[in-house]
Amino acid sequence: MLQKLKVPNRYGSNLPKCVYIKQQKLLNLNSHDNHVLMQDILPVALRALHATKISDLLSDLFFFFNYVCSLTVVVDEQDQVQLKLILTLCERKTEFPPTFFMIMVHLLIHLPEKVKLGWPCSL
Repeated sequence: MLQKLKVPNRYGSNLPKCVYIKQQKLLNLNSHDNHVLMQDILPVALRALHATKISDLLSDLFFFFNYVCSLTVVVDEQDQVQLKLILTLCERKTEFPPTFFMIMVHLLIHLPEKVKLGWPCSL
């Protein structure tokens, strides 16, 4: 799918050139390409595959990252977003193996607190 993908000019680099079918890898992606894949392309692809557990978890995580990394953040909504993330991670612990929930995933819970303090969120 990614090898045949066409995106508008200046939306992403030439993503089909980063796809290596024989190795089953994506190579030479820059940070913006990763952002486009994670925020826009991957959710649509997962919905098309009907991978409901995975797509539900990732859509919740995508919403969280979109909110935290947006240019304007509403302070009153941060507690609700953080609570939704905590509930999502707790619900998904029963469906995914423990190795998925390494320490980096749990650090997401503390990210809204850093945003409240004015720390920039760059991924």
